[in-house]
Amino acid sequence: MTIQRVGTRVGLICLLGFALFPMTERLYAQDKLGDCTFVPSGDQTEEDAQDVLEWDDRCNHFQIVAGVEQSGLSSLPNQTNFFLSAFTRVSGNKNNYFAVRPWARIRLLGAPTGSTGDVVAAFQDPSGALKSLPNSKIGQAADFVAGVEYSPWFKNKDRYSVTFLLEGGATTPLSSQDVVDKFQVPPASSQQCQLLVDQFSPKNGYPANLITRNPDATSPQCLANGITVIAFNSQQRDSFLRKYGAGIRTTYRFLDKTETTDADNNKTTTYTCCEYGMVDVTLGQDEAVTGGRLRRFIVRIDAMHPLWYNAWLYLFGTAAIRLQHNDFQQTLILKADSSGAVPSDPNVALIPLKQPNKDFYRIGIGMNFTKLIDAIKKK
Repeated sequence: MTIQRVGTRVGLICLLGFALFPMTERLYAQDKLGDCTFVPSGDQTEEDAQDVLEWDDRCNHFQIVAGVEQSGLSSLPNQTNFFLSAFTRVSGNKNNYFAVRPWARIRLLGAPTGSTGDVVAAFQDPSGALKSLPNSKIGQAADFVAGVEYSPWFKNKDRYSVTFLLEGGATTPLSSQDVVDKFQVPPASSQQCQLLVDQFSPKNGYPANLITRNPDATSPQCLANGITVIAFNSQQRDSFLRKYGAGIRTTYRFLDKTETTDADNNKTTTYTCCEYGMVDVTLGQDEAVTGGRLRRFIVRIDAMHPLWYNAWLYLFGTAAIRLQHNDFQQTLILKADSSGAVPSDPNVALIPLKQPNKDFYRIGIGMNFTKLIDAIKKK
């Protein structure tokens, strides 16, 4: 099996992982009623709760977090997107912990989408200042990942743990446009003319002779064949944007403390196991940030951690850093086309939108909807 087919296979595994959730719910039903909560009596404290509950991962095997994020590519403006993450993990059954634990995660988030190759449209505001309108390169996408984590030194009473991690999955945009932007071709005397020809050449992954320089040195037109407008259209793909990685996962566990008051004004404290903050650090490949192909390695840091003790709010973030030297590129500034030309006109050159080849990040805040649903059920 080639690496290019890993994402499709892992997608099926991911769906299977979420299909396992009802089964794990039944496996853990007795644990959740007994060993996953602790009500101290007398002079018992939180330390007694930790001794009884033993930081048991089997108590929390499904989690939903929803919120908002800021995401962006290197050297480009960021964008606000909705974020939704559903995570499940099989940590063991009623009597045993698993050293090898399958897990799966499905997310709705911001992700890099097809770009115009660092082309921006220039305009003048009412004051006469020159400004630019870059084409957005972050869009809403569905992301699914599945894998296994393994701990040869697993201890079921550790608040903090480090495990080995294997993962694979895919990302797919939720929407696309056939024709995104149109630009006027600069005149032959402009510095932007040669930059335009170099930008969309085979060395940057574009088809040969997509656009060529006008051989007539006396002509004011930059491009050959009478091309005066360039338009960008979606590049057709027959597969998702695939990714895979291997690394480590750090987990820090919390006891969830809740206090209730009955009709007689008696307070009851309940400790529930366990909320946790996780940080994944992996080395692998991702087509979404390397031009739509599995090339070059990236370091990915993916984190989700509760903001405070009761774990209602979570801070999450991702950084995808390509392991390659920085490539300095000059921004191509063109005028937006207002001529009314359509893609089928002979003076229009169609250029495919390509996945960006840039580092990517996201950071956001969200609410633990699993706890919200549990709170509603108790009422």
